[in-house]
Amino acid sequence: MQANDTAWYPSISGDGRYIAYYSHASNLVANDTNGEPDVFVHDRQTGETIRVSVASDGTEANDFSDFPRISANGRYVAFGSYASNLVNGDTNGSIDAFVYDLATTKITRVSVASDGSEGNAGLATGVPTLSAEGRYVVFASVASNLVEGDTNEYADIFVHDQENHETTRVSLRSDGGETNGASYRAVISGDGRYVAFSSEASNLVEGDDNNFCDTNFDRVFTDNCADVFVHDRQTGITTLVSATADGSVGNHWSVGATISADGRFVAFYSVADDFFPGDQNFLCDVNFNGVFDENCPDVFVWDRDTGSLRLASATLEGAFGNDMSWYPALSADGHFLAFASFATDLVEGDTNDTIDVFVLDMESGKMDLVSRAWDGAQSIIWGSQYPALSTTGRFVAFHSGASNLVQGDTNFEIDVFVRDLQPYLFYFPLITKPSE
Repeated sequence: MQANDTAWYPSISGDGRYIAYYSHASNLVANDTNGEPDVFVHDRQTGETIRVSVASDGTEANDFSDFPRISANGRYVAFGSYASNLVNGDTNGSIDAFVYDLATTKITRVSVASDGSEGNAGLATGVPTLSAEGRYVVFASVASNLVEGDTNEYADIFVHDQENHETTRVSLRSDGGETNGASYRAVISGDGRYVAFSSEASNLVEGDDNNFCDTNFDRVFTDNCADVFVHDRQTGITTLVSATADGSVGNHWSVGATISADGRFVAFYSVADDFFPGDQNFLCDVNFNGVFDENCPDVFVWDRDTGSLRLASATLEGAFGNDMSWYPALSADGHFLAFASFATDLVEGDTNDTIDVFVLDMESGKMDLVSRAWDGAQSIIWGSQYPALSTTGRFVAFHSGASNLVQGDTNFEIDVFVRDLQPYLFYFPLITKPSE
């Protein structure tokens, strides 16, 4: 049975068995009557789909839930929800971060202070993400009462420890000082040590003076641009990732960080054109002014060991792609990188004129277009986006509006797919067997 509505933003467990996503469909599980987007987990081994945006007693949510992330061990699912009935005492009227335990069916609100009190505001841009074993949950929040001394009135990045129930703030300067701008879109390394995030603050590191952006959406381009940083929770040091060869901040915004399990590699996308010479793909409208003459976003990978950047969304000759690339995802060991792109010159024969998902072997440099049909044909219309990789990079999940990726796709909706990158193995349709 196919979904009767859209399914989005997949996340995949380390072994590729479990896929978490959110969907507006009402026929994936029995008794889905809330009329809201819910979070689901599909077991590729059994074919069963369950809904996890529910209270511990199974009561369905009374508002929307979205943007899930599953832990590498496949046990925990973090997501955001506006629902007020998933846990007792949810009275803040805001989007909160929750974690569902697939082993116990218990749901916990994690966007709380260390004493368990709820936030006085909700989540900011981005999704809650988990460390490999699910102990640590990172999220962005506008709340000012999750930790003591939060007086900057901006969204900050927090880490909640599910073992000792402690919540700490990590969007801080290396001296422990607060930021003077919003921080969002955070991810955490597998061991929970490193947190990568984007921030519009100009005081996280010295010399952050790229005030060329319109982050306030007032058509005045004098705001500080978002940059990508990594905070080391062990040493307290915050490092600029989206930096030029001389260590300066890029000349435009950088967002969308993803991190390897050990924190060595951080991938992100950026419209800055000064990371490398030759960035001349001025074909995009990143300022949303109807003029397609701005630099297109490209995907880059930062190496902690060397402090260097690498262009990932590159052509066979190493040049910048001829259109936008974004939404990167790293395998746990950093060997493989998946991302979405409109570019037509990253691989030979890309002629479908839509967004595709690519996987780059970071060691060999080999690039593959993976959002292909079961018979190897290119996808038709409605592009493929938001890839997620299993631990070894063998399995890649993504959502797509294409109707030719698997046979029998007739629902005319955006669906979630998984491709096995072992030779000659193609797609496995997900949403087929509702749980009772």
